[in-house]
Amino acid sequence: MQGLPGDEDKHRKIHEHFEHGVPLHKGIETLPRIPLRDCELIVIDSEVPFYIRKRFYELLAAAYREMPYYPIGYDGTVDESQQTLFVLAQADRAVGFALFSLDSGCWRLRWVNEDKVEIIQESPDMDSRWKLGRIWLAKRFRRRGLGRELLLKATELIPVNLEEICIELPLTPDGKSFIRRVFPDMWYGRGDRDAFEGLLESS
Repeated sequence: MQGLPGDEDKHRKIHEHFEHGVPLHKGIETLPRIPLRDCELIVIDSEVPFYIRKRFYELLAAAYREMPYYPIGYDGTVDESQQTLFVLAQADRAVGFALFSLDSGCWRLRWVNEDKVEIIQESPDMDSRWKLGRIWLAKRFRRRGLGRELLLKATELIPVNLEEICIELPLTPDGKSFIRRVFPDMWYGRGDRDAFEGLLESS
């Protein structure tokens, strides 16, 4: 039995966003673009008008549908966390993003094997530092090294040393592999007890 036409259109749109990215809305073309391989980077920070910032909801929604148990936490508002969205675009589509903000309470971690980490400090670092909240690419743009290049370019523009950023937990399976490649030894992670479930050596 076929689904309703409206449902089919909705599912087709969701699949298109997952595979190829989300169409950019009008007004975005006025923003500066920074070349990044065969794509361009658009920086969405507090200087960008709110009506433009909120238009990136569909892009983050595409990522959320793929990982619904991993909150994204972006709505375009401006506060002391200085949320900054680095949008990867190709032609008229947003094909990925990296979401950064300021946060505290990060733990210094070290990999002990391919899947587990150990905490190497007695208490979390309460100094404010830049945190990578989420990074996502449309399926067609994966396995090309773009995720790492996006992360490196974002930290260059903030600016902050890559080794000093904190990673929001928990990690998806793909996210764990990505972080393991970018930070093969020590790194900072932030999350509650549940976020560390399955990641700590003793869990």
